[in-house]
Amino acid sequence: MSRRALTENERSVMWCLAVGAWAERTASSAEAAEELLEKYTLYIDGTENDIELYVGGELLIRAPRAWMATIDGSRR
Repeated sequence: MSRRALTENERSVMWCLAVGAWAERTASSAEAAEELLEKYTLYIDGTENDIELYVGGELLIRAPRAWMATIDGSRR
């Protein structure tokens, strides 16, 4: 599957999703989750169909590009 670079909007949305998911996973506030995430290595990868965000080598978020386009304002 071919790789495709992320837009700044996609990166921003993925960061927000990661903070929310990490807050839920750790039963903490969004602020605490953001502080915790900043201590890990984050890796974001995008294909034509999906965007994936890894925290410390573990998949945290997988979002379909079609869905991302409906919420990030790009409507590709």
